[in-house]
Amino acid sequence: MGKSRETPSGDPEVEAAHIYPRSENGADDPRNGLALCKLHHWAFDSGWLAVSDDYEILVKDVPSETDTTISCS
Repeated sequence: MGKSRETPSGDPEVEAAHIYPRSENGADDPRNGLALCKLHHWAFDSGWLAVSDDYEILVKDVPSETDTTISCS
């Protein structure tokens, strides 16, 4: 305990994300947490990533704005 991973600039590489948010009475308990990088923590909190009851990582399927058909004449 008490160890951390930091970038060369001193920022934390790993963040603790609550599975059940504190705003919904989620506990500050390691069993209610995931160790994620900053990007994946944001994606988890934003609903882009989730964890199923079977501990599977779920990724939101959103069509990309680049998934359009371009017609060339």
